[in-house]
Amino acid sequence: MPNTPKTTTLITALVLSVLSAYLWMKDGITISNYSLYTLSTVVLVPSILIVGEILSKKGMKPIEIMVTSSFFVYAFHAFPSINPILFLNKITKALQVDNSVVIYLVIPFIVYGVCVLVYYLLNRYFPRLIHFTTGR
Repeated sequence: MPNTPKTTTLITALVLSVLSAYLWMKDGITISNYSLYTLSTVVLVPSILIVGEILSKKGMKPIEIMVTSSFFVYAFHAFPSINPILFLNKITKALQVDNSVVIYLVIPFIVYGVCVLVYYLLNRYFPRLIHFTTGR
């Protein structure tokens, strides 16, 4: 990969995200960790757009449900976040595994899946509600 501003942004986002996650799990919430987390988020957003641009140039198209449900997932994701965390805490304690890593890696996929499922069901049975709440 050539050394371009896009490549630099992607590498910076990756390094900042990994460092931020490591410090967050190791030390908890501190001012410096929060500042690093904020900075990594600011760099991560353009990098997601860059990855999308690269994938579209290679002919890959996004999955339709992911595109149409994105705002709903953004608005709704806080609600289903609590139960999976409690459930995984019980499992990791029973297995005697460090739960911070498991929660950090698994919970986003569970929450996203639940949100897309709720979106799909609401869109199927109450399409006017989805159109009203998402503005589509």
